[in-house]
Amino acid sequence: MEELGDHQLRITKNCKISTGVVDLLSAQDENYIKGGILSNPKLSWVSCGSRITTINNDDGSKRTGWTFGWGLSDPSYKIVCVEELPMGSFASPILVVGCESELNGSCLCFYHSGSSRVLKAIHFNDKIAALGMVSKTDAREERLSGLLKFWNGIIAVGTNSGKVYLLDVWWKGLQKCIEDYHHSIYDEHKQSKLMEVTLRDLADDIECRTNSVRHGSSTLALWLNEETLQRQRSATHPGVQNILGRMPREFLAVSALRYFPQISTLA
Repeated sequence: MEELGDHQLRITKNCKISTGVVDLLSAQDENYIKGGILSNPKLSWVSCGSRITTINNDDGSKRTGWTFGWGLSDPSYKIVCVEELPMGSFASPILVVGCESELNGSCLCFYHSGSSRVLKAIHFNDKIAALGMVSKTDAREERLSGLLKFWNGIIAVGTNSGKVYLLDVWWKGLQKCIEDYHHSIYDEHKQSKLMEVTLRDLADDIECRTNSVRHGSSTLALWLNEETLQRQRSATHPGVQNILGRMPREFLAVSALRYFPQISTLA
């Protein structure tokens, strides 16, 4: 075993998990075992395979849980990435969960830990690889300006084909789903369709900016790096871009996303 030397390992937060709360063997692959402490320091989450569980940090007991794909009788569901939606006016945490399935493709789900149900599910043609929160709360003073000022909460989504999207979260719609159980009609069984738009679309079409996902059947997704990927795959561009254009799509996967509000940059 190598000496640590000057290297240091710092554990900022930890919690104990009671026996039987999480079935680690159900993941079948250690890459599908994930977890973290929520913004409420009394709660944490763990995902194993297709199941996500919220845990009480005081005693390690299970709080709520959900198995994705269970209602669809799809055992191939796997949780790929998880981000906590800033609570804002919500009393209980909402987890944004990226899933993949061999039978049903990828989907992005908004899981409400308070009522333990999926408020909304969005279908993706590409596999979801990474998530990153952009707008931290639903407060009016913290919303983005410009073409995105009409959006109601924003999350970034990266895929295994190199695409990066900004999605309109629509806080008000999620709140309606929490208050009215029957309002949630676009769940895993009937998923919302991804409405892919570009910056040109947003600039040219005011309706595209204002309507967004107000009816739930579609979810507005701004494809941020459309021009970059198109240039990379164009035979007319020499050098590095031409090399990237000949690379298989899996080599262009987005592995991580993070938004830096101080400089308004997504990296």
